Amino acid sequence: MSLDHAEILLQEAVYVKWAFDAKRVEALRDEAAIYAARLTPLQGTVVPRLVGFYESVDHANPFALSIFEHCSGPVLSDYAEYSRQYMMAACALHGVGVSHNQLALGLRGDARFVDRHVIADQAGRVRIVDFTRATLHFCPGAPLRVAGGAPAEERRGCCDELAHLEIVVGERRTGDRATGRWLLD
Repeated sequence: MSLDHAEILLQEAVYVKWAFDAKRVEALRDEAAIYAARLTPLQGTVVPRLVGFYESVDHANPFALSIFEHCSGPVLSDYAEYSRQYMMAACALHGVGVSHNQLALGLRGDARFVDRHVIADQAGRVRIVDFTRATLHFCPGAPLRVAGGAPAEERRGCCDELAHLEIVVGERRTGDRATGRWLLD
């Protein structure tokens, strides 16, 4: 790393993830590979930018760290808009062939904080984080009304993660699985 590059990093706020054991180092390496293979077009919009990944060459003492753009903004107070952005971001991930595999699993009680894998950037836009369990995925898509009771034949062949996410987030937004609908731009 050149001195000029180090000075740039010090002038910007960053988020750092690190690991000290082989299993977690592998998870960070896999996350960086997903970023490089598929998430490049979404960096800075749907996911934070990956600034760098560094791994120790000393296999006896494993160590790795990832440096990401810092995203810490206001959470949207309009939960319907937050939910819409969340679903659109999840669809964008699937559109580039990535299944997060943890969305809607870290739900919290407060409706404004749906998922621990979703944060807001400085402008309040949704960003999805933590791809340590993500996999490459051919996504058949999902009709964005699964939560609204789409017929079984229409749900067949849908993406499980997107269908599950719509049901969970739709319920949180509307309180009623039968009436959950997404309003798309």
